Amino acid sequence: MPEQLRLIALTGRAGAGKDSVAATLVRHLNYRSIAFADALRAEIAQAWRIDARMLQDPAAKELDIPTLAIGNCCDTEFMWHAAEFECDLTRPNSPRWIMQRWGDFQKQRHGRDYYAATVAHWIKRQIGAGWRRLVVTDMRFVLELESLRRMSDRLRTVRVLRPGQGIATASQHASETELIGVATHSGLLNDGTLQDLVNATLRMEASLWTDGKVAA
Repeated sequence: MPEQLRLIALTGRAGAGKDSVAATLVRHLNYRSIAFADALRAEIAQAWRIDARMLQDPAAKELDIPTLAIGNCCDTEFMWHAAEFECDLTRPNSPRWIMQRWGDFQKQRHGRDYYAATVAHWIKRQIGAGWRRLVVTDMRFVLELESLRRMSDRLRTVRVLRPGQGIATASQHASETELIGVATHSGLLNDGTLQDLVNATLRMEASLWTDGKVAA
């Protein structure tokens, strides 16, 4: 009898440790992972003619990089979009800032479920290929949560928390604030070493499939 689907979606503030949790699931428990931001990074890499890995380095996500000035983008529609919001086309931008604005732009261009549909298609392909353990590393919007819920009642949501991240403010981008108050199946506290997080992740994964309760 084939294994039942295990579909986990990770949410949490930037820098909470979601990527490390997903990497643990992949390395130790044979999960496959995808991020809603994977397609976004690929699009930006093409539009700015850069290596997509430049957008993934955790140490550089908040650094203003001259290469990521809006004026270096080869998508003229995005440049006009940025100009309408009086963005400086020559100012260096951080990978996180560019990803947030590009994501907003593409959702206006193609519809709010643009990236959610991409991930849903990937999940269906993986299930069709026989994979039963899948993790989505960066669920940030209610629409993304609803898309995953429609796919399977075997979805488990996990909020990764890191002390000292502060509270959400009105000035933050919606991707940092929208899911903060949404209930999840489990919480994972990242307050120690990387090995502590690995151990906590393995315990959390085992508990998800024995207790279906949603936590506040």
